[in-house]
Amino acid sequence: MTQSVILSLTADVYQHEHVYAANVRYNDFKKEEGEHIPLNHDNDHYDEVELYFHGDAHKLAYQGDEEEVTLPGTGETLKTVYKASKHKKAGTKKTVVERADHNLSPQEVKAHWTEVAAAVQKELETWANLQCFTRKQRHGTRNMIDVRWVFKWKNELAVSSVADSTAKDKDWARVIRGRFCLRGLKDLDSEFLESYAGTARKHSQRILCSEAVQRKWDVATTDISKAFLQGVTYQELAELTGEPLRDVNFDLPKWCIPYLQRIPGFEDFDPTKEVLHCEKPGTGCNDAPRCFALKLAKVTQDLCKMKQCTVDHELCYLHEENTQRLMALMAKHVDDLKITGDKKTVIWILQQIEQVFGKLKIEWNNFTNCGIKHVQNVDDKSITLDQIEYIKGIKTIQHGDLTTQDSQSFCSPEVHALYWSILGAINFATLTRCDIAVFVSALQRVASKPQIIH
Repeated sequence: MTQSVILSLTADVYQHEHVYAANVRYNDFKKEEGEHIPLNHDNDHYDEVELYFHGDAHKLAYQGDEEEVTLPGTGETLKTVYKASKHKKAGTKKTVVERADHNLSPQEVKAHWTEVAAAVQKELETWANLQCFTRKQRHGTRNMIDVRWVFKWKNELAVSSVADSTAKDKDWARVIRGRFCLRGLKDLDSEFLESYAGTARKHSQRILCSEAVQRKWDVATTDISKAFLQGVTYQELAELTGEPLRDVNFDLPKWCIPYLQRIPGFEDFDPTKEVLHCEKPGTGCNDAPRCFALKLAKVTQDLCKMKQCTVDHELCYLHEENTQRLMALMAKHVDDLKITGDKKTVIWILQQIEQVFGKLKIEWNNFTNCGIKHVQNVDDKSITLDQIEYIKGIKTIQHGDLTTQDSQSFCSPEVHALYWSILGAINFATLTRCDIAVFVSALQRVASKPQIIH
């Protein structure tokens, strides 16, 4: 990492230094078909970060081991620029598992800008419709964070209702989904937050499938759309837990403001005087999974009358009131639900969930849940589980050290990071490939200091 120190005018500095300093610069916008397109919007493609210090804050700036440091004059601001080392090898950040629903590249964003712009508008409207944010005066605001946009290809299944989910003919469409994520790492209270993501244990997933086969039940899966935007509000969280009321605010990038102003109630929104205040945690907030889990648990217990298993709270069951006969089982993996039971009971449970969280996308008998392909024979209800497609998508490590370094030498930090990532991906495959568990265990023993041979 190399560093340079520059002096600039104070007027060039953004109002919120902690936001600007933690992000890299955006290029100028260009106008195309009446829309402002942010060039190189993905910050991961930059190899430098700028930090601004004005006033006495320049004393906090690191200027290396130089005997004489640069001091800003009147009306000047100290700017330090950190650049990646010229010896840094390009392409060290690699995808471990190749997926069809990958993120759009900057080139794809430009090529499909009409669809991207529509996705941006839809995402902002979704946040507004779910009452995730309100307007607030900028003056005196604390805990300001910013956002990052992610655009991804998605294969979406359209289902009009729970009852229609049993139909054989399904309409799939490949679409671009836009999602803006709050940078939760900049939350001033992040280190004090309790984060929790409800995931059923491995044996719970197997128990559900076993019960479905033994009792000749159909098995289904569904996911709750925009789950992290539908958790309990900060006010409800404070009332439930007795914790202090959270105060979280954020700014949108300048190019997003015209889209925000198309939403009723935000037509005259002025980003120079106002900010957006979170009424509930959004995508990217550390407490978003916890707030959603609280909301989902309330629905399954109060509306669906299901109980939590004592050994795994994310495995829920429902017994018939009079006979105590088991009627349904559900395994939760954050917002992905796998369920089996008496067909009418299952549909009734899903309808209760749908009333609270909106339309569900439901698949029966043949689906992928948590990376595991489920194929159920509709006649004898037997279930086959495999991770063939998941394993095919695991990419091997590609690095020059593997061919140039001695097999007994220790891995460089770059190769070590890749080793950790792929080892985690392979370890997940032991859910259905128990035969490789002994090899995964051996590789985990050296995970802290692997060699090239590993």
